Amino acid sequence: MTVSFRIFCCLIVLSFFSTLLSAQSFYEHPKAKSVIKELVEDHGLNEEKLIQWLKKGQYSQSTVKNLAKPAEKTKTLKEYAPLFVEPNSIKNGIEFYKTNEAALLRAQEKFGVPATIITAIIGIETRYGNYTGKSITFNALGTTAFSDQSRNEFFMREFKAFLQICHEQNLDPFELKGSYAGAMGIGQFMPTSYQVYAVDFNDDGKINIWTDLEDAIGSVANYLKAHKWDASDDIVLRATVAQNSKSEVNRATIKVATSLDHLLVDGWEVKQSTKSFEKVYPIRLDGEHGVEYWVGLPNFRVITRYNHSVRYAMTVFLLHQKILESL
Repeated sequence: MTVSFRIFCCLIVLSFFSTLLSAQSFYEHPKAKSVIKELVEDHGLNEEKLIQWLKKGQYSQSTVKNLAKPAEKTKTLKEYAPLFVEPNSIKNGIEFYKTNEAALLRAQEKFGVPATIITAIIGIETRYGNYTGKSITFNALGTTAFSDQSRNEFFMREFKAFLQICHEQNLDPFELKGSYAGAMGIGQFMPTSYQVYAVDFNDDGKINIWTDLEDAIGSVANYLKAHKWDASDDIVLRATVAQNSKSEVNRATIKVATSLDHLLVDGWEVKQSTKSFEKVYPIRLDGEHGVEYWVGLPNFRVITRYNHSVRYAMTVFLLHQKILESL
């Protein structure tokens, strides 16, 4: 990173905070009235209650700080994977699997997603449900929604969705805590994902992803299935690559797709036999023992729909493997 780029980033952050500090509450922000109007007229929320919520909301400096440097995007695989693929995490994953085996296998049967993939995602997201975050979700989402940053439209959608959820489920928005980015519950769903993919997996009439493990397990599986998880396919294949290969590779996020046949012609060798895929994702990562090459299959792409980071998806796969081998 150049010095000039660092200065530019610092100026952006300073500008962001000056915008936040100029308003005493979310209600003071110029966008607040239009947000209230939309939620009242289109979704039936109570105007007085919304005003009270927005006046009570507080800007969160930790949200901005952590969004700038998420670990799965700033660390190499060598640095990131050991945070989760280590003896204690594997042990806890096995215990989680055995304790929740009935729900996990039911989700596997219904949605076609391996129980160990569901387990690995919950393990990485919230340490198997033991740490769902300490940020007040209302403040985390409101901080970025009422900002001048490039992603404020995304977070404004999430903020509005969160308020709808609180209204529909009769929840106190200041009691719910999650990640610094506003992800919620055991599976760390953003509010719009909750609205579309969360399920009442234990049929108790409520969709509770915050404390109900069955609902969380079913919701994670439903999310992956909805993004076209294929129970008949593998996830990712280890590869070796000829020095003269000219294929582009994915490093941080999935940007490059090609056919498996094209990779084989271009000097890639897949160590496991597989069917011919029309769309695969050549990957280069800095692993524990140096450079690693992999071929991500469509199911690997599905995991990156949960979190766009290639390192995250690879860590899910590696933890899934370790848990599966130990069962």
